[in-house]
Amino acid sequence: MKFLLKNYYQKIIFLLITSTVSLHGMETIMNWSEKVKDRLTLKFYTTGTATIDYTAEAITGFAAWYIHTMHQKNNYPIDYKAYEHATQTRIKCIHNSLLIEEQVIINDMYDHLDLSEVKKKEINEQVRQEKEFAKEYMRHAHDGIIHAINISDDLSENIQRVTGINIKSINICRDDTQDNAVASAKGLIRSSYTNVITSPAIYIRPIFFQLSPTGQAAILLHEIGHIAAGHSITNYFLDKQLEKPLSKKLIEALLSGTLHAFKDEYINKIKKLKINSEQQAEILFKDAQGTEFMRKLRKHGYYANTLFFNHYAQLTEIDELHKFPEKLKNYKLVPIQKIPDVSKMKFAYEREKYF
Repeated sequence: MKFLLKNYYQKIIFLLITSTVSLHGMETIMNWSEKVKDRLTLKFYTTGTATIDYTAEAITGFAAWYIHTMHQKNNYPIDYKAYEHATQTRIKCIHNSLLIEEQVIINDMYDHLDLSEVKKKEINEQVRQEKEFAKEYMRHAHDGIIHAINISDDLSENIQRVTGINIKSINICRDDTQDNAVASAKGLIRSSYTNVITSPAIYIRPIFFQLSPTGQAAILLHEIGHIAAGHSITNYFLDKQLEKPLSKKLIEALLSGTLHAFKDEYINKIKKLKINSEQQAEILFKDAQGTEFMRKLRKHGYYANTLFFNHYAQLTEIDELHKFPEKLKNYKLVPIQKIPDVSKMKFAYEREKYF
């Protein structure tokens, strides 16, 4: 009886998610899950990711069948390079949408503090210049860099090729702090007064060593994604440049009796920027292998209070897009066999029986 109830429970979850989850654009369930996901069990999440996987497999399988069928019907060869170009274009669109969303959120923060257009451009230019400096700095190896763990040559080459970052420009330190975080990253910071450079660093916690090699590689790629995107630089300049305008607006809100509403709205914008940063860390600066690593990591566990079904669906879409050209090449149409006439089958049986 317990077994039946367990299966019945999983089927209800499966049907619930199937009715609301699609491969791309799951805003509805994401908004719903934001309110209740702290109460959701890991079983619910893994059932959901499995459903997304089945949906993705069905969609890509149907797409491969449809393309082959149409080309065979019209008697012209498949241009595999064209489909590969189309999948890469789609991946670039997803990447660009995350970058555009980031700037929209930042502009929204500027507007919330009534910054002038001149001040907005000034901050954006400072951030751009510092990111360019960091990018050039991290292209080369530097003395005094510490690695607390061994980084394979394959992973180092992958990082160099995809991000342009030399892994020997980043400190990888062990941090024995006991918390739920697996790792954290701090990007390059250059003092505006002394010009002293603090090298970028990744801090790995004890829980990191409990992960599989694939999981460890995914975590490292996630943190390097933060560094490559320059999130520490963005946060540093926003904190520095928005401190005075924010203090001014807080005083105004206090005097007008709207302090709580103002703070809640501003904190909500900061949360949106954090979620966008985490999405970028897992999606940007990843090739096919890196995306596959991230998908495997998120299949069995979500990023608490930050990334849930919507993020896993996006990872799945990108992973399947990377794999689709090869899947299309290897797809074989199975010819449909004609079903024999039942009456003739019966006659043949009767003949064998009596003759």
